[in-house]
Amino acid sequence: MEERDYIIRFKAGDRQAFNALFEMYWAKLVSYSALIVGEQASKDIVQNVFVKVWVSRDSIHECETLRPYLMRAVYNASLNMLRNRAKFISIEGVDGSMIDFLTAGKYGPDDSEIIRKLYTSERDMEIEAAIKLLPPRCQEIFR
Repeated sequence: MEERDYIIRFKAGDRQAFNALFEMYWAKLVSYSALIVGEQASKDIVQNVFVKVWVSRDSIHECETLRPYLMRAVYNASLNMLRNRAKFISIEGVDGSMIDFLTAGKYGPDDSEIIRKLYTSERDMEIEAAIKLLPPRCQEIFR
């Protein structure tokens, strides 16, 4: 079964489809978050993101993949955790803006070459799928 099929079933409230998506992305998202906040906190972050995704599944658009959405949500949640930690831990000379500066340039989806390539490859697959839906003559324009 393709990811799109799981997404459609998940939006309809199918827990098995949700579990399949969870298993599909869990390790990748934990690794990504761990780059920013450390391994133990990353598991909590990813779990919370999936809980929010389940609760707000009606507002998620049907698409080919959830990867960009999940990566952005994990990135934002990771930065929020760093900001919250900074409120409780006083480190001389380091404040919230410094945390943003240090992490955003390295792991931010808009600034990191690696993360940008992941987004680009996902977008390219979606564009290619859309082109395949066109009549053959129209497809020639895009090739």
